[in-house]
Amino acid sequence: MKIGVKKSFFYVFVASICNLTVLCVAQTNAEDGKSLWGNWTFDNVTAHEGNVLQAFNTDGLGCCGVPVEMNIRQDEITFVWKGHTEKVPFNSVVKAGNLFCFPICAEWTVADNKLQLKWKQDIEGPDPKMLAIVLTYKIK
Repeated sequence: MKIGVKKSFFYVFVASICNLTVLCVAQTNAEDGKSLWGNWTFDNVTAHEGNVLQAFNTDGLGCCGVPVEMNIRQDEITFVWKGHTEKVPFNSVVKAGNLFCFPICAEWTVADNKLQLKWKQDIEGPDPKMLAIVLTYKIK
């Protein structure tokens, strides 16, 4: 049962990346996202269910993978995936309140030259837990 729940939420996560473009359009003060500015490369992804940490690999996701690189500037963000690149306005991705939406909305933090995007989801069922998927990027 636990493995089925983990797989189903992983597939929901993958489907959200595959099927959606940028979800959020919001205005933000450039100072709010200034610590995001720079060229970030994908480092790793982890999943936490409750207190259990599980690492998983994004190599097999093909077109649906997370961006391998993000060049974040004051006015625009360039997302680089394997095979294509997309430029979007900064204010359509970064929201006040530490939200970064590309196609999922995740909380962002920057510490020790690493950008972490944390997507949280409540897991329903007899023993509900919080599922958190964390994408980590390092400054290039």
